[in-house]
Amino acid sequence: MLIVFFFSTTLTSAKDFYVSPSGNNSNNGSQNNPWKTIQYAVTQKSKVSGGDTIYIMPGTYSEAVVMNGSTKAFEDQPANTSVQGTKTASTTIKGLNKNNPPVITNGKNKVFQWLMIDVSNINIENIKFQNYYYSGFKVIAKNKAVSNIHVKKLTLINQMVPDDLKVSWQGRFAILFSAPDYRYPITNISLKDSYLDKIVTRQPAVDGHECIRVLGEVKYAVLQNNTIGKCTNLGIDVLGLDRAPNFVKAQPNYIVLRNNTFTGLYKYVSNWVATPTAIYFDRAGNFILVENNKIISKGRLQMLLRQT
Repeated sequence: MLIVFFFSTTLTSAKDFYVSPSGNNSNNGSQNNPWKTIQYAVTQKSKVSGGDTIYIMPGTYSEAVVMNGSTKAFEDQPANTSVQGTKTASTTIKGLNKNNPPVITNGKNKVFQWLMIDVSNINIENIKFQNYYYSGFKVIAKNKAVSNIHVKKLTLINQMVPDDLKVSWQGRFAILFSAPDYRYPITNISLKDSYLDKIVTRQPAVDGHECIRVLGEVKYAVLQNNTIGKCTNLGIDVLGLDRAPNFVKAQPNYIVLRNNTFTGLYKYVSNWVATPTAIYFDRAGNFILVENNKIISKGRLQMLLRQT
């Protein structure tokens, strides 16, 4: 007796969506009918899923982008509104033209230009931040763990801090990966092939801050092939915290800094550190690899270890 089984299989192919300054958020997000704002695109979680790509067309976008995957509202975004991928299929957000990346500039005078809070399984690629205030790109674990964030080919140029600075310490980094609570780590992240220049992180009588900071309970992070040009204070800072809940340390572990180039660190004002420093460790944890980085900044510290 021959028994034949028939199986029904549904194949779901990855989808592409598009954003253009000349688009409209009432469109369907196709290449011929793109959305207008990046903010709208990153909240279309009913349409954009794991494996999909949001392409950002060339042009200037005067907006601050918030990707909120938290259980709580943040800034002007309701809780859990961000697109996210899955562990096996990340969602990608990237500039469409690799030679002409989209430019994000001074969106709504926020203290950031792109913020990802409690969002996982995302790739970000080929986006430019230019002529903006306070800080550029941030990934924060606030109310839950974050994983699988891979950032590539970001350009950040001309970060400014106004003279009437009224922003907390969280506000003055070009790029920040922050997990201040040991209960909510950030794991498996990377920042590669990115370029930072003319990054001002402080004004007189204000604590200086870093171009790139890895803060708290961050594990398995790779910072590789990045170039930091003119930058005040510290180039890359890997920092642990000892004021986490119940005074349990939140420390970066398994961190790789490889093939990064520092060309223009300089001293804006300083009563906080003796001199600008390319790579700085403070209360970091275990398994830190620093390999083949190049510092071209005459008279500046190459690397400083403090309380590690």
